[in-house]
Amino acid sequence: MQSRAARVTCSAVAWLAIGGAATFLIYSEREIAERRATTGSFDLRAREAVDALADLRAAQQAYVAAAWPGCGRRPQPRLASSHLMKQPTA
Repeated sequence: MQSRAARVTCSAVAWLAIGGAATFLIYSEREIAERRATTGSFDLRAREAVDALADLRAAQQAYVAAAWPGCGRRPQPRLASSHLMKQPTA
């Protein structure tokens, strides 16, 4: 490139391309950060919902287990009485 005008024009085009790329990257990074924050808040709420459902499921299972005979530490009265009736008397 022998012409000064051609060198200046090419330099200006290169600087404009660099500036455009930098602007694009800045806006892209801002958008990515915003989406990450939104996704993080969604993940937090989803995790809280899963924990709440797990607590409800555990409570439901505990309620059902308490209703089943023989699940407690004490024997049920009807089971003890039927066992006593089966024993032979001397």
